Amino acid sequence: MCPPERTKVPEKAEDNSAKSSSILLPAVLERIAEHLTPNELACARSVNKEMAAHFREHTTLRLSQPLPHWAFRQHWSAPGACKHLTREQRDKLISLTAASDDVPNLEVALAAAGLSPAQCHAEAAAAAGAARTCRCLAIIESAVMAARTGHLSLAKYILRFTDTRDIDGVSARLFTGALEGCDLASVKDLYENLGGMKIWDEDLDELLAEWMLAQGVDLEADACSRDWHHAILSSRSLPTAAVLERFDWLKRRNVGPLPQGEHWAEAVRQGNSEALAWLLAEGAWPEDEGDLCNCSHMAAKKGHINVLEMLERAGRELNFFVVAKGAAIGGRIDVLEWIAEKLGWRRNPADLQPIYVGEAAAGGSTEAVRWLRELGCEWPRKDCTYDAWSSAVRSGCEAALEGLAELGAPLPHHGAPYATAVACREWGFLRTLHRLGVPQGPHHMGLFRQAAAGGAPLATLQWLMAQGPEAEGDGGAEAAYWQAVEAVAQEQEARVDADVRAWAAQQREKWQRARWRNLGRRR
Repeated sequence: MCPPERTKVPEKAEDNSAKSSSILLPAVLERIAEHLTPNELACARSVNKEMAAHFREHTTLRLSQPLPHWAFRQHWSAPGACKHLTREQRDKLISLTAASDDVPNLEVALAAAGLSPAQCHAEAAAAAGAARTCRCLAIIESAVMAARTGHLSLAKYILRFTDTRDIDGVSARLFTGALEGCDLASVKDLYENLGGMKIWDEDLDELLAEWMLAQGVDLEADACSRDWHHAILSSRSLPTAAVLERFDWLKRRNVGPLPQGEHWAEAVRQGNSEALAWLLAEGAWPEDEGDLCNCSHMAAKKGHINVLEMLERAGRELNFFVVAKGAAIGGRIDVLEWIAEKLGWRRNPADLQPIYVGEAAAGGSTEAVRWLRELGCEWPRKDCTYDAWSSAVRSGCEAALEGLAELGAPLPHHGAPYATAVACREWGFLRTLHRLGVPQGPHHMGLFRQAAAGGAPLATLQWLMAQGPEAEGDGGAEAAYWQAVEAVAQEQEARVDADVRAWAAQQREKWQRARWRNLGRRR
């Protein structure tokens, strides 16, 4: 589903044997292979059948590593290359490409995904030490991530290309990241460089103590702040064995888990059953049932059945309505099967809630929608807030919309899916919804204004104009559209593309010339 870190290379190869590698002996191919990266070897398999056979073990592409631009462009520039990906997965594609430090490929990925650069992409590049894409995506938070992952020189490099007027606001986070990812000499050097920036003493003491523990420095219990003891319990990057080792270290110093259950919640969300077992044995229970609901929802969404079963065995009463919603939006059919067995859904399909179908659509999982429908789950009402079509639009997955059409989902007539597409800035989905026969609804001009205010490109606005009924306006139907653009631009100019504003000005000029011609004829 997700543009995975590892992608299989298509097996089919063009038969160019007579033109190329048929003249190359296996020994020569092996010498060539010594100078190629794993990704280049995998791409070489598409040259012809002989290359595919010779390099048959090299079938995996790693998107976070440099990939030949021609191969990347060939796949991700193809029409519909991202149609089976949700918005979260398209974000992942960009993040993986940013981590490869290949700017041309990053540009292709951004175009294919239809998304703008975001902080998460810059952080992925920084975590990988990808200097070129960091500069391309220069966002100050990526400097924090670079420091956190040990790339302090890269952090300083990024700051050269970012607006540093708000640097005081991130200095503490930058220092925190350095404590987590760098050695003490680098941390001291950074602190010297931040000389004019205030890092308050109480936080500094806390961060230094945390850093010392991470380095294996044995600290006396009475010399440590209770707060930072708890901060290190929630580390997501440590393997289970290291987490349990820290738990035991703190327990020997009479520091237990937080009574609010923050560490318990983190173990549930991460699916760390060993850490959860340790915490449950220490009596770490959340005081708020809402926390249990939130955590079990996340565990179901990620497919952590082992954690859900452990909670049940420990005597916690799960809210299966919440758990089922998490499983549905995560497309976790195995978790849904587990719930169906416990609640007897097959015997009593009337117990199934239509919102489950809406949640599965919101997760972009046609498979989960199909499974629920086959079990007897009804479609959500067309007028409800979680109708299947609007939910699928929110997933950002074009294939999910096509899946709903294939499964015969009822078509809403209020136009909500179009409004959702505009709100999510999924401009291509407007055409997809139209192609699948979803009615646009009665509020065409309102939709057009929302699209203009949301920064829709000119081509999208012109398409909406072509689909709409004749509009009322000063000067006819066409005038109503450019007048709407001008009104929106006057209210929030920064959000309307420059070419859209130029188009509106051009249309006004044409309209004014036509008016003068008409006045001349009347005289």
